[in-house]
Amino acid sequence: MFVALLCACIVIGHLLEENRWITNQLLPLSL
Repeated sequence: MFVALLCACIVIGHLLEENRWITNQLLPLSL
């Protein structure tokens, strides 16, 4: 159970980092 929770946290953090990178790439293009 704890391991599954840890994996979920890692995956969510990775997705948030990717989304941040995508927004950083798209914001200059949209301006």
